[in-house]
Amino acid sequence: MQEPGPIVAQPLTAAAFAPFGQLVALPKGGGRPSDFGAQLRFDHTATLQNARGDGAKPNLAVVQVAASTGPYRIDMMERHEFSSQASVALDVARFLTIVAPTLPDGAPDIANLRAFVGGPGQGINYKAGTWHFPLIALERAGVFSLLMWEDGTPGDCGIVAVENGPTVIAPPPAGAA
Repeated sequence: MQEPGPIVAQPLTAAAFAPFGQLVALPKGGGRPSDFGAQLRFDHTATLQNARGDGAKPNLAVVQVAASTGPYRIDMMERHEFSSQASVALDVARFLTIVAPTLPDGAPDIANLRAFVGGPGQGINYKAGTWHFPLIALERAGVFSLLMWEDGTPGDCGIVAVENGPTVIAPPPAGAA
């Protein structure tokens, strides 16, 4: 049996990412004035989830991601079963997010893995329990804010090894030679 070809990352859009969570970006239209009209505020741009109750505390972290070049062999996946996880780009050229649906037995569905390329002004919010590969910064290092609920137990982050995982490639930036 021939090994399938690499998975090519697609542009990050709200519709394409919806099965895994929400795209976090400045909405087109809407909003309400705030701070005496100096700002336009867009509320509830993502569905934040905490299924742990009082024991978990929100953790707003800043994460620096080293630049990496592909292709990327998927050898593990992680999930935060009880919490959504929002990662919003603070300083990045482009980034790669790799996600997978969950099989009935709770394992990641690697056969239906998806990959998306996001850029400046974008972020993602994984639904609680969404399997994902760590974020990858493309072209140069990136900085993200990260928000999730944690209680300090192993349930904060589940990790599984992936044997013979697929390869993911990110297309070059638009206009690159």
